[in-house]
Amino acid sequence: MLKTVLKVHDVEDRCFPRRLCNWPATLHCTPANLACIVENISAGGCRLSVRSDNLKVGDSVVLDVVSQEVRFHGTISWVRIGEAGMEFSYQDDCVLPGD
Repeated sequence: MLKTVLKVHDVEDRCFPRRLCNWPATLHCTPANLACIVENISAGGCRLSVRSDNLKVGDSVVLDVVSQEVRFHGTISWVRIGEAGMEFSYQDDCVLPGD
């Protein structure tokens, strides 16, 4: 008996290329601010490593990445255990600590 093994390729249809990174950040959302890590980023959004118990798809959030001196405004586009996706609306440059 000959078995055929099908390989499923995870093909992603992305508008913007992703850049791997490992940036500590703060996600400002209601009801609390969450420490997180930006795992990858593109012109349209990013993937966050974050305790996502309180995050919901559609939540409006602000992401501060002090090491890169940038702040992103956007919405949560997906949530999984320990990670979330954020779609950017716009960004502020030159974010300083305590700003």
